[in-house]
Amino acid sequence: MCTTDGFRRRFFRYVEGFLDRGVDPALRSNLELKRDHTLRVCEIAKELGLRLGLLPHDLFVAEIAALFHDIGRFDQYRRYRTFSDPDSEDHAKLGVAILKAEGVADMLEKEDRAVLLAAVRDHNLPRYPDASVRKTPAGREALVTRIVRDADKIDIYEITCNMYEDGLSAITGLASGNGISERVCREVLAKKTVMWRTLVTGNDFKIMQLGWALDINFVPSLQRIYEKGYLRRIKETLPVHRLAEEVYEMVSAAVRSRL
Repeated sequence: MCTTDGFRRRFFRYVEGFLDRGVDPALRSNLELKRDHTLRVCEIAKELGLRLGLLPHDLFVAEIAALFHDIGRFDQYRRYRTFSDPDSEDHAKLGVAILKAEGVADMLEKEDRAVLLAAVRDHNLPRYPDASVRKTPAGREALVTRIVRDADKIDIYEITCNMYEDGLSAITGLASGNGISERVCREVLAKKTVMWRTLVTGNDFKIMQLGWALDINFVPSLQRIYEKGYLRRIKETLPVHRLAEEVYEMVSAAVRSRL
């Protein structure tokens, strides 16, 4: 039976190369955050896979994809000192290149390798492609990628909700203050994908996060989001704003209808 042990050893060996004692403390701290995020996403992906009744081998591949979904973040931050793809490079594409260069992808059989690389490549797309965008991804590829995408969003919800409630901003580089862009609200209300370049303020990012719930793939994922109260917690940190309230009500109703 396949196990993730060897892949976990490769992951930790690679990450530790960026965490030598001599590195800048701020660099080390940010990379440790990404390492810990990765491990939580693995656990969430495993839980989702079990609840979805995945076959053992598919669950194994999903765990590996979750383990390496953000592997590009480490070299990205070391080189550019930012996790912002627009200000550096696409960390997903970088991750695919690293998995190939490090020989990690070659540890899998051909079909499983294709699923891993597709999941890493597509985990951060603003909207996962369907038949209206390009050829629909193959079944296992789509299944694993969607699990990783849900697990990633769930952990980001947890991280950012805690930061908001502590009075911190989850995103740097966006304007502070209570401003909310009408355009971002209307895009979510129209169930469109909000692009990063349209965000102006930190509150715009929160509105975009509310809209993420419309792009969640599986009911067990939505159940976790609902039970943890992520949408309500985000809304409670927003200023009073008519369109923001409409976004919250629309997204909440959409989640309830799927549950």
